[in-house]
Amino acid sequence: MLEDILKDHRYRHLRFRYDVRLSDLAKTGETDNTIVAFVLYNVFGNKPGLIIEASESEREKDLSVKENGIYILKLHIGDADQDKRIIESIERVFFSTFKKDL
Repeated sequence: MLEDILKDHRYRHLRFRYDVRLSDLAKTGETDNTIVAFVLYNVFGNKPGLIIEASESEREKDLSVKENGIYILKLHIGDADQDKRIIESIERVFFSTFKKDL
């Protein structure tokens, strides 16, 4: 689904990676081997901007990532509107100067 969304010409500057170690995203000074599901990056600068996770992700992970300026979208497995929520989050994080918490 994410590959299909990113085919839209508006998102040609975005790429994603999956199964990324949290310690590679959030510089907390600790070695954290926790894995996040998907990370969307802006290819200009290779800066991570949005993590897409299952709704069960840990609160500690959420806090350390947000402190590093990365936003989190939590999806519930089986939600009918997952693609819509992903698109809305991409628009908010990568295209808006006013970024609300996700």
